[in-house]
Amino acid sequence: MNYIDLLTQEEKPILCRIITGRDFKELFKRNEQEFSKIRKGFRAKSLTEQQALSIAIVNVDKPFIAMWVNTRVDIWLKEIQENIEELEEEGSTHDIALASTMLDSVFANNVDLYLKLAGKTMDADARSKLHERMESIKSERARNAEVADRIKVLEEEKRHLLDQIAAQQSVNTIKAEYKRKIQEIEQDKDTLESLLAEAQERITELQTAPTAAKSDDADYLAQFDDTDTSVLPSVGSDEIVSLCGVISDYNGQKWLIRYADLSHNGHYHIFRKSEDVPPYFTNRDKIFYKDGPSNDGFYGIWAWSATPNEKDPSRDYILSRYNMDLDAIEVVTISEASNLDNLINLLKNGIEYQPHSHRVMFAFYASKGQYMGILCNTQELNTVNGKTAFAEDCIEVPVYEFTGGNILRLDNGLSFYRNAFAGLPSKLYQLKSPLDIVKNIVFSSISWGTYKTRGLTRAEYRTFKDFLGAIPVDDITCKIETACRCSNSAAKELLDEFLNVVWKYVDEDSLEDEIILSAISASTELQERIKALIRTDWEAENKSLLAEAQKKLDSLDAQLKSATVSLIEAQEAFNKTKLEEERLAGIIAEKEKLAEDVEVAVAERIQKARENAADFIANMAFIGGQPIQVAATKAPASVEVLPKPVITPYHTFSAFEDLNDLEVHHSWADVINTAAFELGEAGVAEKYRSGLAVFLCAAYIEKQPIFLVGPNAIDIVQAFSAAVTGYKYGMLCCEGGYCNQVITEIGTDGEDIVIINNLLASGWMNRLPEILSQKDIFYVATHPYAEDIQVEPKSLYGFMLPLFTEFFVDEKATGKYCGGYFAEDFKAYSTPKGTRKDLRVLSKLKISSLVRNRINRLVATMHGIYSATTTDEDFLYAVLPIAYASLEINELTEAIADPQKGIAISEGLKRDLQYVLGEF
Repeated sequence: MNYIDLLTQEEKPILCRIITGRDFKELFKRNEQEFSKIRKGFRAKSLTEQQALSIAIVNVDKPFIAMWVNTRVDIWLKEIQENIEELEEEGSTHDIALASTMLDSVFANNVDLYLKLAGKTMDADARSKLHERMESIKSERARNAEVADRIKVLEEEKRHLLDQIAAQQSVNTIKAEYKRKIQEIEQDKDTLESLLAEAQERITELQTAPTAAKSDDADYLAQFDDTDTSVLPSVGSDEIVSLCGVISDYNGQKWLIRYADLSHNGHYHIFRKSEDVPPYFTNRDKIFYKDGPSNDGFYGIWAWSATPNEKDPSRDYILSRYNMDLDAIEVVTISEASNLDNLINLLKNGIEYQPHSHRVMFAFYASKGQYMGILCNTQELNTVNGKTAFAEDCIEVPVYEFTGGNILRLDNGLSFYRNAFAGLPSKLYQLKSPLDIVKNIVFSSISWGTYKTRGLTRAEYRTFKDFLGAIPVDDITCKIETACRCSNSAAKELLDEFLNVVWKYVDEDSLEDEIILSAISASTELQERIKALIRTDWEAENKSLLAEAQKKLDSLDAQLKSATVSLIEAQEAFNKTKLEEERLAGIIAEKEKLAEDVEVAVAERIQKARENAADFIANMAFIGGQPIQVAATKAPASVEVLPKPVITPYHTFSAFEDLNDLEVHHSWADVINTAAFELGEAGVAEKYRSGLAVFLCAAYIEKQPIFLVGPNAIDIVQAFSAAVTGYKYGMLCCEGGYCNQVITEIGTDGEDIVIINNLLASGWMNRLPEILSQKDIFYVATHPYAEDIQVEPKSLYGFMLPLFTEFFVDEKATGKYCGGYFAEDFKAYSTPKGTRKDLRVLSKLKISSLVRNRINRLVATMHGIYSATTTDEDFLYAVLPIAYASLEINELTEAIADPQKGIAISEGLKRDLQYVLGEF
C-alpha cells in the first residue's frame, strides 16, 4: 500500500524522522545509482545521518524511497496488529492491548500518525482516553520497575554480605590448609628431591629433542591449496556459469545481474551485452533469481541456461541455480597498507568495509604491478556495523603474491580474482603464537564448576585466571633459552612441561594433595577434629563480624518483606484498575449496541412514515377534503393522531463547517489519496481503493453519470462526496409521479454531486433525459441488486455507465468520513489536445458507439489525472461492468483468453475473476 500518499506535507517529515537518518543512509548506499539521480556528484557513504534524513524528507515521494518507506511502515503496522491480537488472546481488552502496544512501538509519540497510516478513525474523546491509558500504563511500569530496582538493590546488598562472610571463611580455611601443607612438605623433602632429579633428566631429553616443523614447509602449505578443477564447467555444457550480483526491483522481486562468465579452464571473462541483439538467451545480462543467498549486494556464482519460450520462441525461459562448490574471490586493495605486517595490523583492529562475497582477498600494492594479499573466508572474519576484522578463532592465514593482471575489475568499482581458485599460497602468516594458542585453550578449559568445589569464591576464581593470564610467556621463553642453552622450540617445550606441573598441582593431583587427602580420609576422628578446630577458631576470630553481618542480614530481610508487600499492593491495585476498565468497556459496548438498535428502529420508523405519507398523497388524488375531516373527527379520543410527514423528493446535505478538520487538496493526486482513504471507511477492499478513487474522480471531471449497483452503493457515493466536496451533495428520491419542479431545484444550493435513489422501480425512469439535463452535475444512481440491471434496456447505458460494487466491497461501511475540499490554488483538469485512449476490447462487445466513446474518454481522463493507472483497473472499472450489464460475458472471456484480441490483465486479477467469469 502507498502509505506516503496518505500523509500531508507536514506529516511526511515526521515519518522520516521516526525511520532515522541512519537507515536512510544505508538505503542510499545500497541504491547508489538511484541516489545519484537526486543528488548528482554526492556519495551516499560520505553523508552524515542528518544530511541523509534531510535528503529523504525532500525526496520521500521518489519511487525507490517511497517503496522502501512503504515497506517499512507495512512491517511496523503488521507487527503492531499482531502484538495487539496476542495481548487480546492473553486476556487483555482491545483498549488496553492497543495502549500497551502503542507505548512500545515506534509511534509512541505519534499516535495520530499511526492511526492515519493504519486507516483507523478515532474521535477526540477516544484519542484522549487512549493517551490516558498509555500514561497510566507507563506510570504503572515505572512504579513496578522502581520496586523491582529496590528489591534488586536489597538482594545485591544481601549477596555482598554473604560473599564477605564466605570469603572470610575461605581465607581462614586456606591459611589452616597451608600450615598443614608446609609441615607435610618438610616431611616429604626426600620425595621432592627425587622428583627434581626426574625433572632434570626430562630437561636433558628435551634439550636433545628435534624442533617442530616450520609452518611454511611445502607439505604443510599444500593443505591450503584450494584448487579443485572438477567443479569447473565442462566443455560444451548447456549451462553458463556466471559471476552475478543480487539486486531487488521496486516490487521486491530478486534478480541476478550477470557481470562475468567462468570458462572451463577456470578464468572469468567480463560479459558485455550487445545493444544490437535482443536481450535474451546468451545476450541476457539480467537473470531470474531462484535460490542461493538473497541479500542485495551479494556476489556469487550461479549456473543458468536459457531455452525458447513455448508461447514466444523469440523470447527465452531461464533456469538458474546457485553453485555451492564455487565462491567468487573478492579483491579488496587496502591503500593504507604498505607491507604485510601493516595489512595484518589493520585487519586486527578492523577496517571500514562490508564484504560482498564468501571469500575475500585483502591486498596491498607492493611494487611494479605486484600485489600481496591474504585470503580469508567469512567464517574467519567478523563484520559489525560495517567494520571488518579477524575473528577470535582465526589463527593463521595464507599469503598470496599476484599481479594486476589477476584482478578482474567490474564497472561498478568492485574487483574480483580473475581465476576461480587462488591456488597454492606462498607462505602462511601466524596471527597468534603457539603459546598464546595454548594459553587460550588452557584458560577456556578452566571451569568455574571445578574450581568452586574447593570452596572458593568466583572472585578468587577470576583473580586466579587473571594471574595465570598475565604470565609473560615470551620473556620467560627467552630466559629459559639463555639459561639452558637450548633452542627456542626446546625452551618452549620446557615451559610447557613446567606449566603441566602447575596445572597438575592446581588440579590437586600432586603428591602432597594425595597424602593430605589419604590421611584425612583414613581417620574419621581426624576429620571431626579438623572441622571442630576450624569452626571454633573462625567463630572466635570473627564473632563481632558475624554479629554485624547477621544484623545487616535481618535488616535486609525486613526491607525485602516491606518491598514485597508494596509490590503485592501495587499489583492488586493494577488488577482492580484492569477489571474496572474491562467493566467499563463492556458497558460501552452495550451502549454502542443499543445505539445501533435505536438507529435501526428509527430508520424503520422513518421508512414506514414515508410509506404512510405516500399512501396519504395517493389517496388525496381521489377523495376530497371533507371526508378527511369527518374521518379525523371520528378518531377515538384515546388515540393520538400524529401529523403526516412532509415528503420532499429532493433535498441537499450541507458540507462540514470547520475547514481545519478537512483535507486540503492542491492537486488531483491529493483528491485521489483522500478519496481512497474515505472509500476504505465505506467498506471498499484495500487493493481496489486507489483504482476506484481514480475512476470516480474521472467521472466527476467528465460529469459522466454512473449507475452504482450492489452493496454499500450509497455509502461509496457519500464517502466520495465527503472527499471531494466536504460531504455536500444532493439526494433525489424517485417516489410517486415525476415532478419537473423538483428537477429545477437540483444544483440551486451549490451542490454538484447528486445521488438518485429508486430510479428503476419508479415512473421517473422514462424521464431520465430531463433528470440529467444539467451538465455541470455529477449524477450517481444507486441500486442494491446487480441482477436487475441485466433486464433493463441496453440504451440505458447511453445515459449512465454501470459499475458493480460486489467485486470490490469486503466490509460493512463505518460512515466515519473526514472529508476534503479544493484549495484556492487548485487547478481544474483539462484534457490535453490529441489525448485519446482506445480500448480495443470494446469493439468486441455489442455496444453502441456512443457508449464506447464515453468509456474511452473516461479511461483517458483516468490516465491523465493518475499516470500509474493499470490495465487491470481499466478492465475492472470500464470494461467488466458494461460487459456484465449487456450480457457480453462470453465475448469478454474469449478476449481475455486470447490477448491478441485487445486485452491483457494480470494473473492475479484473472484468479479473482474466476468466480464471476469462470475458467478461461
